[in-house]
Amino acid sequence: MRAAYRPAREWELELVVPFDIKRVLYRDGSADTRTGVADIQQWVSVGLFELFHVSDEFQVGVGCSFPTGAIEPRMEEGDAEESLQFGNGTFDPAARLRYSIMPNWWGLSFLVAGQLPFYTNRHGYKGAITGEASVSLRAQALDWLSFDVTATGTLRGSSYWDGEPERGYYSLLISASPTFMPWEWFYITPLFGYRVASMTAQGGSLPKLQFVMSLRVTFFW
Repeated sequence: MRAAYRPAREWELELVVPFDIKRVLYRDGSADTRTGVADIQQWVSVGLFELFHVSDEFQVGVGCSFPTGAIEPRMEEGDAEESLQFGNGTFDPAARLRYSIMPNWWGLSFLVAGQLPFYTNRHGYKGAITGEASVSLRAQALDWLSFDVTATGTLRGSSYWDGEPERGYYSLLISASPTFMPWEWFYITPLFGYRVASMTAQGGSLPKLQFVMSLRVTFFW
C-alpha cells in the first residue's frame, strides 16, 4: 500500500507499507511460502518541472526505512539456500532520482535508487547495500486507465550475519502493469513480469527465471 500527499506542486510526502509473499527453497528440494509486512518506507521528494518540455518532471527523493519487517534466525548450513528476511531490523537511509515526461498519450520515465544499511541490528544481522535502475514506457489508454512496460535492473550486495557475508544477487525484471484510476485519489496497479536473477561471485549460481506478481494500492491527497 502507498499513500502520497502533496502540500504543494513541488513537494510530495510518501508512505509505503509493503506486504510480501516469499518462497523459501531448501537444499533438499523442498519449499515453503511465508507472508509478512516488510520494512515501512517514508519518503520526502521535491520536483522540478518543465526542464526540457512542458510535461516533464525531475524529482529528487530522500527516505528512510523503519524496522517493521520480521527478522528470522540465521539459517544453518545445509538448510535453506539463504536466510529469508522481511526487513533489515534497522533504520536505513535511501535516495532516488526520477525523470518523467508525458508529451502526449505516451510517456517515458527513468529511475535510479539506492538503500544503504549502515549498522547491525540486535540479532547480528546487517542488510545489504542495494541499487536499482529502471526505464518505463507508459501509454494512457483512457482517462482512468494506463499501461506501463518496465525494465528494472537490481544489484544487491552481501548481507551479513555476525560479520560473515551471505550471497548477494543481481537481477533483471521485465514487467507489465495496468493502472486503474476510478477516482483522482485512488489508484490500483497490478504488476506481472519475469525476473532473471543470479547470485553474485560469493557462491555464484546459474541464472534463475522467476515469475513475479504484485498489487499496489495508492491513495493521493
